[in-house]
Amino acid sequence: MWGVPLTLHDDGGEGGHFLLSRADALAWAAEQKPAKNATQVWRQDRFYAFMRKRTGWLMEEGKPAGGKYSFDADNRKPAKGERPPAAHRFEPDAITREVMERVRDWPGLWGDVEGFAWPVTRAQALEALRHFLDARAEGFGPYQDAMLEGEPFMWHALLSTAMNLSLLHPREVCEAALEAHAEGRMPLGSCEGFLRQVMGWREFMRLVYLARGAEAMRSANTLGATRRLPINYREPEKNEQRCVREAVTTVRDEGYAHHIQRLMVLGNFALLAGIAPLELSHWFWAAFVDAYEWVELPNVHGMALYADDTFTTKPYAASASYIHKMSDHCRGCAYDHKARVGEDACPCNALFWAFMEEHRDRLSRNFRIRGLFRTWDRWDEAQRAAIRDRAASFLTSLEPADVDRAVDDYV
Repeated sequence: MWGVPLTLHDDGGEGGHFLLSRADALAWAAEQKPAKNATQVWRQDRFYAFMRKRTGWLMEEGKPAGGKYSFDADNRKPAKGERPPAAHRFEPDAITREVMERVRDWPGLWGDVEGFAWPVTRAQALEALRHFLDARAEGFGPYQDAMLEGEPFMWHALLSTAMNLSLLHPREVCEAALEAHAEGRMPLGSCEGFLRQVMGWREFMRLVYLARGAEAMRSANTLGATRRLPINYREPEKNEQRCVREAVTTVRDEGYAHHIQRLMVLGNFALLAGIAPLELSHWFWAAFVDAYEWVELPNVHGMALYADDTFTTKPYAASASYIHKMSDHCRGCAYDHKARVGEDACPCNALFWAFMEEHRDRLSRNFRIRGLFRTWDRWDEAQRAAIRDRAASFLTSLEPADVDRAVDDYV
């Protein structure tokens, strides 16, 4: 209406912000068929293998380097007794400080503008990439799933904000990691794990968002979850669980949490508690510095909450044993990570089993999960009833967050 010509460019492929053009991404998606008795149309492992073959990265004579595409099973070491190198942060420039002052006065602001230290220029983004490869890349692989108290960044690259702002291109990021691997500065497991996040998962999330469609994904709610977002996602001090308190505090202070905190702490708690997908989705979108709907929506609705099962094979539900294995959070926590019932029992244990029982009809058909029900069935009814009571009591205690809009308003 202003008489100004507008040219829309593809956001992927040559000159775009992703490795694949939209046409290529959608073409791959259209070719996929779900396996027999499965709901998953798109599989990340298939897509990742496709991308490895397409780029030739970490391929040797048509086969994956090291004999397999993924070293994920080898990259799950707890970091107890280890400490990551200090994260590389950036002093806000004049423009950033001006924006910080404006944001400071926003009504209903959650979080703190002080301490903002993310890269905001091309030069800073390149510096952040160099620092990761020089100081943190070696430990990224083995400790990428680990969590430590007071260490929000661990060995992670901290490049998602720069990539999502188009300050770094995924091709140059991957090629820099491949060069570090070739020079012996980044072990194969770490290089593969890093590429899997960038060329695999990041590209896959954008593909699913395009192929599935935002409206369909926003309305998906496979498990029928309806609970309002609890206030402990906005007020860390409301959490007696150290793992949740640590993760929410990090998000409030940094606008960030690494992928295991997102999936297996914040997402897992919401999954077990039956939080409505759009409640959690809106919080993630508003709270994280690297959140755009194309990446946030499939990660929250698909991975974290199993609300959309077109590309995830199972809900990523876990009891306290997972947190105890991968972190030091259970030490000194108000709750006992081993107990299932009683006031001092970690709520995640009772919530886990109550969740499994509630959705047994659906989950017992999943070959990756159904074996767990043999454990539940071995317990007598009195023990199962005590677990149900503990879960119900905890859920009743959750106070809803004071938000201005209902779930329907987010659609």
